[in-house]
Amino acid sequence: MLNKEFVKFVFSGGLAAGANFFSRMLFSLVFNYPVSIVLAYLVGMTTAYLLFKFFVFQKGENSTQKQIGYFIFINLLAIILILITSLLCYKFVFSRLENVFWRESLSHLVGITVTTLSSYLGHKKLTFK
Repeated sequence: MLNKEFVKFVFSGGLAAGANFFSRMLFSLVFNYPVSIVLAYLVGMTTAYLLFKFFVFQKGENSTQKQIGYFIFINLLAIILILITSLLCYKFVFSRLENVFWRESLSHLVGITVTTLSSYLGHKKLTFK
């Protein structure tokens, strides 16, 4: 049976991932692909923090300042994983796709998905403990 908190985390994370994913498309109109991924991640990270804090995790013992510090730390690790995964998928997994939009979008989606479980555990055990 799925933990209710994890389900709320996945749903909230999905909303934040959507903000991340679609803002990357907008940023790509102005910036190159790697810069767009990082900027979009900041949009998603802000969305995620607010959703996790108010809808997912019970009020923990950490102060808001500590929560933000841990949240940033965990997400810095995650952005490295997302960036590496997205670029590797772009170069190798989806390399045969000629349409750059789909190649970038699918690669980025895989990159975002990779961090779901590690982010949940990190935020549960550190950020919102």
